[in-house]
This record gives sequence, C-alpha cells and structure tokens, in this order.
Amino acid sequence: MSLKKLPSIRRIMETKNYKLAWIYGGVGAEMPAHNIREESILLVQRGNAVLTFENQIIEMKKNDCHLIPGYAMHSLKISGDFEGLTIMSLNARLEFALPELIY
Repeated sequence: MSLKKLPSIRRIMETKNYKLAWIYGGVGAEMPAHNIREESILLVQRGNAVLTFENQIIEMKKNDCHLIPGYAMHSLKISGDFEGLTIMSLNARLEFALPELIY
C-alpha cells in the first residue's frame, strides 16, 4: 500500500455542542475513505477539492458548502491549494475504512 499525503486538520473552536476544524493541504493531499457517526458540514474557503460519498462525485470550490450525513462513507481529494472548515458535533469521531489508518 502506498502512503498518501494527508491534509492537515486543526481544531480551532469548540462550544458546548460543536467543534470547528480547519482543513488545509496542497494539490494531491487526500483524506481517505472514512465516516463520522454524526452529520458534518464542509465549507470550502480557498482552492478546490473533490468530495466523494454515496457514489457521488462532488467538485467543490471556494464558498461551496456540503452537508455530509452521519455514517456516510466519504473521502476528500484536494486538487488545488485548499483551505476549508468542517463543523461537527463535539462527540463526533472519524472512523476510517482501513482500520490501520489512525487519525
């Protein structure tokens, strides 16, 4: 298995119920297939990425926003210098399709 370049994720805010994380990476960075037990929202601030989930391929660009349902297996492949925000429940956890990947 070849190693993929992962985007960076930094939690920037937390409230009683939600957390906000900043996602950033360069061309070719990829978040492998994973799910989150609760719904999340992805907002693109800069660059381009391809969000794949539930047999859909969604090309995202600056100011695009997408709701990802809970337990939906999805991945994100960055195709241009990328910055985005993701909002999810405070208790949400990422679960990767390949269990040897720990994030």
